[in-house]
Amino acid sequence: MELIIQKIAATISQRFEEELKRLFIEERDISEFILATKEMLDEIGIKLVAEALTKVDKAVRNSADRKRNWVIKNKADQKNLATIFGEVSYKRTYYQNKKTGEYCYLSDEIVGIKAHDKLDTSLKAKLIEEAVSTPYRRSGEKAAETIKLTSQTVMNTIRELGHVDNSAVAIKEKKKAVKVLYIEADEDHVALQDGRCEEAKLIYVHEGRTQVGRERWKLLNPRYFSGVYANSDELWLEVADYIEEAYDADAIEKIYLSGDGASWIKNGLSWIKGSIYVLDRYHLSKYVTQATAHMAPITPIMWKHINNGDKKKLKKLFSSNHQCHPNRDQEKIGQGSKEIHTWQLEWDKKPV
Repeated sequence: MELIIQKIAATISQRFEEELKRLFIEERDISEFILATKEMLDEIGIKLVAEALTKVDKAVRNSADRKRNWVIKNKADQKNLATIFGEVSYKRTYYQNKKTGEYCYLSDEIVGIKAHDKLDTSLKAKLIEEAVSTPYRRSGEKAAETIKLTSQTVMNTIRELGHVDNSAVAIKEKKKAVKVLYIEADEDHVALQDGRCEEAKLIYVHEGRTQVGRERWKLLNPRYFSGVYANSDELWLEVADYIEEAYDADAIEKIYLSGDGASWIKNGLSWIKGSIYVLDRYHLSKYVTQATAHMAPITPIMWKHINNGDKKKLKKLFSSNHQCHPNRDQEKIGQGSKEIHTWQLEWDKKPV
């Protein structure tokens, strides 16, 4: 043990001197020094975790109790475990019980690592914490910067640990006074290991968006809610509770609920008092394409009327479009026209 500590101390000293020289000689920014230091500490963390697991495995293998009850089947089974430091690779011993015939990695069991665990419990906890306020993909990036964790991995982790009530997550600020609140809802299909497919629902509440680049926008104070629900009422209740706890209801003038028109999304209207359903921009674009089928030249004209909120000109355009199309397209165009007419111009206005 003393040897590994000496090696780590030597590494820290050497790397510190190197980064300090770069800071002075190359006139680096202090942020670069901080990032380099964090990277070094993560590497050390990985080494310490691997060393600790190796020591535990050796202690178990040499114990009298183990020798009485368990026989060694394999001495060097490798396992990779994702941690907050990064991926840790180590070897452990595989045993069989002399009486029951049961197989087990005793050292893993002692330290709380299950047979099929790929993520450490502390990393799982951090994923849950980050997933509350960020999308699944981003929560994976924030929880483990040196490991690529997919949104599917994050979702599986959340489902494995069980449902996390919104009330379990502290709201940091006192009630905020905003005039407009936005709620966007969507769903995705998740493939399960048994071949079945479940629909995961996602809702995010925010205060609008702000431009952070030429073609990039950032949501203002988003809060995410997600999970697999047999009944959407449970999910909407969480959203309603959050809005009531986080915002001053008297200050809110409008709440826009946006989605693709699915019944579970529109169900939110009965839970969120005063909310108005609007078609999201993606599906609005889809219906514009549908409504202008085979007549691409009128598409920009339609968008102009939509963005100007000119429903009279839209109605006139739809009427002439119906007359110009063959009967086989009437149903498709009619559906597109209906959806566009229900769209609210206010949804696409930029927040103040």
